Amino acid sequence: MITAISAIVLGISLAAPVGPICLEIINRTLRNGFLGGIAVGIGGMTADALFMTTIYFGLGSILTHVTTQAILYLCGCLFLAYLSVRTFKKAPQSLWKDRHLIRPKKSIFWKCFYTGLFIALINPINIMFWFGIYGSVLSEIVERSNGLFILWYSLLIFTGILLWNLNLSFLTHFSSFLMKAKVLKGLNVVAATMLAFFSLHFGIQLYYLIS
Repeated sequence: MITAISAIVLGISLAAPVGPICLEIINRTLRNGFLGGIAVGIGGMTADALFMTTIYFGLGSILTHVTTQAILYLCGCLFLAYLSVRTFKKAPQSLWKDRHLIRPKKSIFWKCFYTGLFIALINPINIMFWFGIYGSVLSEIVERSNGLFILWYSLLIFTGILLWNLNLSFLTHFSSFLMKAKVLKGLNVVAATMLAFFSLHFGIQLYYLIS
């Protein structure tokens, strides 16, 4: 029981820190509703599953290679800069009056999904998080457990990530009904500014990596 709780808490801890994925979940929820936000989260979780599989089969050295890191920092810098500009340009106007009419279509779901997937895949911080935390946990449980326990533990970590993403999308969606247009615009500007900050951060890290 304690092991199960610790795995779920670990999943929440991996998802909770403010980063590009959390910002995009909030932004998409405000713009496209609950389904749009959770689609970003599911996309991010798909990338997490790929990282977990990579770590399990011992292929981590590929993603931690200097050349790979440089490519990821470059892609992350450019993509987050694009998201920041797009967020600034598409600030909500007076959607709060008729937000109950907003229903994300299937095409919007997949667009949000791929955005979350791409952000998670090219985010070096996310990769280091997985290889640093999950990698060390995996090395410990491999020595004293079988493959079934590892699968069960990994699924519980995903449960924690899913719970956080659902909670973030849920709270953002329903609190948005209480927000006026100026508040929505303010949140949009804050999200765009933070995305720009992460883009700049990746650019600086790339500079130090190749210099």
